[in-house]
Amino acid sequence: MGQGKTARGGKIAAEITVMILAVEPNGDVRVAGDKLVSVNDEKQFISVEGSVRRGDIASDNTIESNRLANVKIAIKGEGDLTASQRQGWLTKILDWLRIF
Repeated sequence: MGQGKTARGGKIAAEITVMILAVEPNGDVRVAGDKLVSVNDEKQFISVEGSVRRGDIASDNTIESNRLANVKIAIKGEGDLTASQRQGWLTKILDWLRIF
């Protein structure tokens, strides 16, 4: 039986403008926003959604990401690097055949 190991690390630093989706009965604010960043012909789409207490919104209307509750953050890449990391059709077929 084969063995494999994978590891991935990274850090994203971005400022993203969000819109208010809803104000909850307890006063918490539901926000969401996204941003498209291009680096070396590689596009990164960053999406964030979560809830924040009104008291955690700074006087300049900013929110630190660690103050978001029930947060969903998605980062999707598009470009040569992302495409090269996807399995090709032959690899998918061979992986499928291994189950038999």
